[in-house]
This record gives sequence, structure tokens and C-alpha cells, in this order.
Amino acid sequence: MLAGTIPIYWGNPEIGREFNSAAFINCHDFPTLDDAAAYVKKVDEDDGLWCEIMSRPWKTPEQEALFLEETERETAKLYRIFDQSPEEARRKGDGTWIAYYQRFLKRGHRLRLAWRRLKNRLSR
Repeated sequence: MLAGTIPIYWGNPEIGREFNSAAFINCHDFPTLDDAAAYVKKVDEDDGLWCEIMSRPWKTPEQEALFLEETERETAKLYRIFDQSPEEARRKGDGTWIAYYQRFLKRGHRLRLAWRRLKNRLSR
């Protein structure tokens, strides 16, 4: 969109929740990829249709309002985290996965030491 082109999208079928579906070509709007390709060709050949699609906003007013609400909510979360003292903000799980990763990293360190010792012995 910033490049002055019409995006051709073939990703998450729910992209219309975040962006104005009229501002890009969503391949999920067509029964087959051949139909999508035919529409792309039609847009390429019809300057009026190309200009119409390019003139549409990326987001509808409702989508823009939702985006601003989400941004405000996420910003507030970050401020809550960074406004805490380091002691309050420190979080470390005590579950199984933390212990697993700690053991894994320690074992990796021991393996690296053993590998270095072996290389030293072989190089003598």
C-alpha cells in the first residue's frame, strides 16, 4: 500500500478484521486461485477499478477505533510492567519447564567443557 501497489493477499482468511477488505485483493474471496488471477488481470487492465481500490482507506473507521483501543491497552500493560521496581517486576516461574531448561543449559555447559578437554588431549 505504501509502495503504490494493490496488495494481493493469501494468508489468514480473517485479515478483513484488521484491514479494509476493499483496499486489497484477498485470494480467499475467490473460489479458486484461477478466479483470483483473473480478477488481478482485470484490475491491471481497468485503470478506473485500480484507482477505486487504491483510493480506499486501509482501515475502516471501526477498525481504526479498535486498533487505537488495543494499542492503548497494550501500552498500559507495558507501563504497568516498567513502572514497577525491579523486585516487583521480576518474574521467574518455578514450574517444570524452568527446571528442565536449567538442567539442559547446565548439561550443555558440561558437554562443552568435556569437548574442550577432549580436543586438548587429542591435540597433544
